[in-house]
Amino acid sequence: MKNKLILFFYFILFLSFTHAVLRVNDHSSFSLYRILMPVSLTILAFGYKKTMKLVLILVIVLFYNFILTINYTSDYSKFFIMSAHLFSILNIYLIISYLYTKKGFKKIYNLLFYFLVISLIVAFTEQIFNYRLPNTAEYFDGSVSAFNWNQNELGTIILSFIPLLLVYEMNLIRKYLLVSYILILVYMNDSKLVLIGIMIGIIIYVVKRNIFEKNKILKYFFLGIIFFLIIISIFLPYDEIYVSFRDYDISLYTLLGIPISHIFTLTPFPDIGGSDTTRANAIIYGITELINSNFMGIGIGNSLVMLEKSEYMMISAKSMHNLPVQMVVENGIVVLLIYLYIFILFIKLLYKQKITKIELSILIAIPSILLGSMGSSIGIFSDYYFFASIFLLITHYNSVEKRKISAK
Repeated sequence: MKNKLILFFYFILFLSFTHAVLRVNDHSSFSLYRILMPVSLTILAFGYKKTMKLVLILVIVLFYNFILTINYTSDYSKFFIMSAHLFSILNIYLIISYLYTKKGFKKIYNLLFYFLVISLIVAFTEQIFNYRLPNTAEYFDGSVSAFNWNQNELGTIILSFIPLLLVYEMNLIRKYLLVSYILILVYMNDSKLVLIGIMIGIIIYVVKRNIFEKNKILKYFFLGIIFFLIIISIFLPYDEIYVSFRDYDISLYTLLGIPISHIFTLTPFPDIGGSDTTRANAIIYGITELINSNFMGIGIGNSLVMLEKSEYMMISAKSMHNLPVQMVVENGIVVLLIYLYIFILFIKLLYKQKITKIELSILIAIPSILLGSMGSSIGIFSDYYFFASIFLLITHYNSVEKRKISAK
């Protein structure tokens, strides 16, 4: 019976990873995973003792967000939709946690690894034969998405597994081939922030593993060089430094300097539908509403309601397209405190000597996933592979830490 249950949960995970292509149609929210999700959650509620405690915590979180929603808007529809998303995501966490206790880290890692490989193979054949799987968006710029709605969501699931791939893949030839193709694919899909996030993850992996871990003196010397470069960077002529993306070259001043200055002064750009200015405006509007809420937040899902208001409505965006900022805007000080904890953990792991594999994975994941997911839209809440990878990182890290405490 236990083996059948494990197979059932593996099946549920696979259905969740292929949610987009297994929907009724490309406009539907229903898929095989979402139809079977209540069954999975019910089984876990009766067969996995951790479930009811986490369900209760989620209910408390939703109650808090419902109060925020009442204070912000009379439109509760987005709150209820997001609540359903959170139960679907909780289901993924519980399955990962259950399988981890029964089968261990390696089995789940292998599941995620081989699904990613299959996704990359599908993406490669899409590039060669110019086809798309059912219920996915079709673009005419060469972008591909495999089992996901669009190329950015494909980039998001790849990004989430990079920390695990870099640290736990022992076959160096296979690792280098996969990472090389991933960089080419993400570049061709023009997923800029995902590409930057992956590059940051690779840099941290190489530097921490080959410099910081080898010699303490080298570590402080390298950090000194970084600090010196930061000082120099203040005086660089950013309007003369250009970065090449797939379709165009752009100066760092235009790419970063101008949007950052607008965000700091809360001055929106004229709404002309451009990608970068639209994202900056969404952040500006979100920060404005966060301040208006006294930093308590506006409630989950209500960033969508915000962008339906006449003073915030934009030509080409219906969501914030920035997951980390959206979470702050909607949940306020609670998420800011979580981010503070994550930042402290990052600094701690950066300076720690002789870190474990899972600690190295977490060190890589924090900046790469936070930055890379800044290009994500509301669709990320249906990218269940993304959450499965993160939940495996968290579950394994917590398990290793508990074993350390028990051993003392």
